[in-house]
Amino acid sequence: MTNKTDYSEQMRKSYNVIAKSYADKSYKDSFYEEQKAHFVSLLKEKGKVLDVGCGGGQDSLYFYSKGFSVMGIDISDEMVSYAKKKLPAGTFYAGNFVDVPLNDAFDGIWCNRVFHHIPLDQQDAFLSKIHRLLKENGVLYLSAELTDEQQDVDLWKTGVFPEHEGGDDIPIFKKLLTKDSFYSLLKKHRFEIFKTADWGKSGFTEVFARKL
Repeated sequence: MTNKTDYSEQMRKSYNVIAKSYADKSYKDSFYEEQKAHFVSLLKEKGKVLDVGCGGGQDSLYFYSKGFSVMGIDISDEMVSYAKKKLPAGTFYAGNFVDVPLNDAFDGIWCNRVFHHIPLDQQDAFLSKIHRLLKENGVLYLSAELTDEQQDVDLWKTGVFPEHEGGDDIPIFKKLLTKDSFYSLLKKHRFEIFKTADWGKSGFTEVFARKL
Protein backbone atom coordinates (compact mmCIF):
# COMPACT_ATOMS: atom_id res chain seq x y z
CA MET A 1 0.00 0.00 0.00
CA THR A 2 1.38 3.40 -1.01
CA ASN A 3 0.67 6.37 1.21
CA LYS A 4 -0.93 8.88 -1.16
CA THR A 5 0.39 11.96 0.65
CA ASP A 6 3.99 10.68 0.71
CA TYR A 7 3.74 9.53 -2.91
CA SER A 8 2.40 12.88 -4.14
CA GLU A 9 4.93 14.94 -2.22
CA GLN A 10 7.93 12.88 -3.33
CA MET A 11 6.83 12.86 -6.98
CA ARG A 12 6.27 16.62 -6.82
CA LYS A 13 9.78 17.14 -5.43
CA SER A 14 11.37 14.75 -7.93
CA TYR A 15 9.84 16.34 -11.01
CA ASN A 16 10.47 19.84 -9.66
CA VAL A 17 14.20 19.03 -9.65
CA ILE A 18 14.25 18.33 -13.39
CA ALA A 19 11.34 20.55 -14.42
CA LYS A 20 13.17 23.11 -16.57
CA SER A 21 15.46 20.59 -18.28
CA TYR A 22 12.59 18.16 -18.85
CA ALA A 23 10.27 20.85 -20.21
CA ASP A 24 12.92 22.39 -22.48
CA LYS A 25 13.71 18.97 -23.94
CA SER A 26 10.02 18.15 -24.40
CA TYR A 27 9.47 21.27 -26.53
CA LYS A 28 12.19 20.06 -28.90
CA ASP A 29 10.87 16.47 -29.06
CA SER A 30 8.73 15.63 -32.10
CA PHE A 31 8.22 11.95 -31.22
CA TYR A 32 4.48 12.26 -30.54
CA GLU A 33 3.44 14.40 -33.50
CA GLU A 34 1.64 11.53 -35.25
CA GLN A 35 -0.22 10.55 -32.09
CA LYS A 36 -1.29 14.12 -31.36
CA ALA A 37 -2.47 14.66 -34.93
CA HIS A 38 -4.54 11.47 -34.83
CA PHE A 39 -5.98 12.40 -31.44
CA VAL A 40 -7.23 15.80 -32.59
CA SER A 41 -8.64 14.28 -35.79
CA LEU A 42 -11.02 12.27 -33.61
CA LEU A 43 -12.40 15.30 -31.78
CA LYS A 44 -14.98 17.86 -32.75
CA GLU A 45 -13.64 21.25 -33.79
CA LYS A 46 -13.00 23.74 -30.99
CA GLY A 47 -13.69 21.11 -28.36
CA LYS A 48 -12.21 20.84 -24.86
CA VAL A 49 -9.07 18.83 -24.12
CA LEU A 50 -7.67 17.81 -20.74
CA ASP A 51 -3.92 17.14 -20.63
CA VAL A 52 -3.26 14.88 -17.62
CA GLY A 53 0.39 15.03 -16.62
CA CYS A 54 0.90 18.08 -18.81
CA GLY A 55 4.52 18.67 -17.82
CA GLY A 56 5.73 21.97 -19.24
CA GLY A 57 2.69 22.28 -21.48
CA GLN A 58 4.21 21.20 -24.81
CA ASP A 59 1.25 19.01 -25.80
CA SER A 60 -1.26 21.50 -24.42
CA LEU A 61 0.28 24.17 -26.64
CA TYR A 62 -0.14 21.89 -29.67
CA PHE A 63 -3.83 21.28 -28.92
CA TYR A 64 -4.42 25.00 -28.39
CA SER A 65 -2.75 25.75 -31.74
CA LYS A 66 -5.32 23.44 -33.35
CA GLY A 67 -8.23 25.47 -31.97
CA PHE A 68 -9.02 23.53 -28.78
CA SER A 69 -9.74 24.87 -25.32
CA VAL A 70 -7.09 23.33 -23.07
CA MET A 71 -6.78 22.46 -19.40
CA GLY A 72 -3.66 20.80 -17.95
CA ILE A 73 -2.80 19.13 -14.65
CA ASP A 74 0.60 18.05 -13.35
CA ILE A 75 1.89 16.94 -9.96
CA SER A 76 4.88 19.29 -10.30
CA ASP A 77 4.17 22.94 -9.54
CA GLU A 78 7.40 23.89 -11.30
CA MET A 79 6.20 22.15 -14.47
CA VAL A 80 2.85 23.92 -14.20
CA SER A 81 4.56 27.31 -13.79
CA TYR A 82 6.46 26.59 -17.00
CA ALA A 83 3.26 25.59 -18.81
CA LYS A 84 1.48 28.78 -17.71
CA LYS A 85 4.30 30.90 -19.14
CA LYS A 86 4.26 29.01 -22.44
CA LEU A 87 0.46 29.02 -22.76
CA PRO A 88 -1.18 31.87 -20.81
CA ALA A 89 -4.49 31.11 -22.55
CA GLY A 90 -4.61 27.62 -21.00
CA THR A 91 -5.88 26.65 -17.56
CA PHE A 92 -3.40 24.71 -15.45
CA TYR A 93 -3.51 23.09 -12.02
CA ALA A 94 -0.76 21.62 -9.86
CA GLY A 95 -1.53 18.53 -7.79
CA ASN A 96 -2.39 14.86 -7.78
CA PHE A 97 -4.97 14.39 -10.56
CA VAL A 98 -7.16 12.23 -8.31
CA ASP A 99 -7.45 15.05 -5.76
CA VAL A 100 -7.85 18.12 -7.99
CA PRO A 101 -11.57 19.11 -7.96
CA LEU A 102 -12.91 19.24 -11.52
CA ASN A 103 -16.47 19.32 -12.83
CA ASP A 104 -15.77 20.07 -16.48
CA ALA A 105 -16.67 17.75 -19.36
CA PHE A 106 -14.04 17.12 -22.03
CA ASP A 107 -14.19 15.92 -25.62
CA GLY A 108 -10.76 14.35 -25.27
CA ILE A 109 -8.30 13.46 -22.51
CA TRP A 110 -4.61 13.12 -23.34
CA CYS A 111 -2.53 11.17 -20.80
CA ASN A 112 0.95 10.51 -22.16
CA ARG A 113 3.68 8.70 -20.18
CA VAL A 114 1.86 9.22 -16.88
CA PHE A 115 -0.21 6.15 -15.99
CA HIS A 116 2.81 4.04 -15.00
CA HIS A 117 3.47 6.62 -12.26
CA ILE A 118 0.08 5.95 -10.64
CA PRO A 119 0.23 3.45 -7.73
CA LEU A 120 -1.77 0.23 -7.92
CA ASP A 121 -4.04 1.40 -5.11
CA GLN A 122 -4.85 4.68 -6.92
CA GLN A 123 -5.33 3.46 -10.49
CA ASP A 124 -9.05 2.71 -10.12
CA ALA A 125 -9.75 6.21 -8.80
CA PHE A 126 -7.56 7.65 -11.56
CA LEU A 127 -9.39 5.90 -14.40
CA SER A 128 -12.82 6.44 -12.81
CA LYS A 129 -12.15 10.17 -12.77
CA ILE A 130 -11.03 10.17 -16.39
CA HIS A 131 -14.20 8.30 -17.34
CA ARG A 132 -16.36 10.78 -15.41
CA LEU A 133 -14.71 13.83 -16.99
CA LEU A 134 -15.07 12.57 -20.57
CA LYS A 135 -18.18 13.43 -22.53
CA GLU A 136 -20.23 10.60 -24.00
CA ASN A 137 -18.08 8.93 -26.70
CA GLY A 138 -15.18 11.10 -25.59
CA VAL A 139 -11.69 10.03 -26.68
CA LEU A 140 -8.87 8.94 -24.38
CA TYR A 141 -5.22 8.67 -25.39
CA LEU A 142 -3.27 6.73 -22.79
CA SER A 143 0.33 5.52 -22.90
CA ALA A 144 2.12 3.60 -20.17
CA GLU A 145 5.21 1.54 -19.50
CA LEU A 146 4.28 -2.11 -18.94
CA THR A 147 6.19 -5.16 -17.73
CA ASP A 148 7.01 -8.54 -19.25
CA GLU A 149 7.00 -10.10 -15.79
CA GLN A 150 4.17 -12.30 -14.55
CA GLN A 151 2.71 -9.87 -12.02
CA ASP A 152 1.96 -6.20 -11.46
CA VAL A 153 4.37 -4.28 -9.24
CA ASP A 154 4.87 -0.96 -7.44
CA LEU A 155 8.43 0.30 -6.98
CA TRP A 156 10.56 3.39 -6.53
CA LYS A 157 13.47 3.75 -8.95
CA THR A 158 16.48 6.06 -9.14
CA GLY A 159 18.85 6.84 -11.95
CA VAL A 160 16.06 7.06 -14.53
CA PHE A 161 16.73 10.66 -15.65
CA PRO A 162 20.53 10.97 -16.02
CA GLU A 163 20.06 13.18 -19.09
CA HIS A 164 18.57 15.94 -16.90
CA GLU A 165 20.55 18.12 -14.52
CA GLY A 166 20.14 16.73 -11.01
CA GLY A 167 18.01 13.86 -12.28
CA ASP A 168 20.37 10.92 -11.91
CA ASP A 169 19.61 10.20 -8.25
CA ILE A 170 16.04 11.39 -7.74
CA PRO A 171 13.44 8.77 -6.77
CA ILE A 172 10.65 8.17 -9.30
CA PHE A 173 7.64 5.96 -8.60
CA LYS A 174 6.63 3.36 -11.17
CA LYS A 175 3.63 1.07 -11.28
CA LEU A 176 4.28 -1.63 -13.88
CA LEU A 177 1.30 -3.63 -15.13
CA THR A 178 1.27 -6.71 -17.30
CA LYS A 179 -0.45 -6.27 -20.65
CA ASP A 180 -3.35 -8.43 -19.50
CA SER A 181 -3.84 -6.28 -16.41
CA PHE A 182 -3.59 -3.06 -18.41
CA TYR A 183 -6.23 -4.00 -20.96
CA SER A 184 -8.49 -5.62 -18.35
CA LEU A 185 -8.35 -2.46 -16.27
CA LEU A 186 -9.44 -0.27 -19.19
CA LYS A 187 -12.29 -2.65 -19.95
CA LYS A 188 -13.32 -2.64 -16.28
CA HIS A 189 -13.58 1.14 -16.38
CA ARG A 190 -15.75 1.08 -19.51
CA PHE A 191 -13.33 2.18 -22.21
CA GLU A 192 -13.56 0.73 -25.70
CA ILE A 193 -10.07 0.47 -27.20
CA PHE A 194 -10.00 1.00 -30.96
CA LYS A 195 -6.30 1.49 -31.68
CA THR A 196 -3.11 0.25 -29.99
CA ALA A 197 0.63 0.29 -30.61
CA ASP A 198 3.78 -0.87 -28.82
CA TRP A 199 6.91 1.27 -28.79
CA GLY A 200 9.42 -1.42 -29.72
CA LYS A 201 11.70 -2.55 -26.88
CA SER A 202 10.87 0.41 -24.62
CA GLY A 203 8.10 -1.44 -22.80
CA PHE A 204 5.59 1.27 -23.62
CA THR A 205 2.11 0.69 -25.01
CA GLU A 206 -0.33 3.32 -26.24
CA VAL A 207 -4.08 3.09 -26.72
CA PHE A 208 -6.81 5.21 -28.23
CA ALA A 209 -10.15 4.50 -26.58
CA ARG A 210 -13.70 5.82 -26.32
CA LYS A 211 -15.84 6.20 -23.25
CA LEU A 212 -18.66 3.68 -23.13
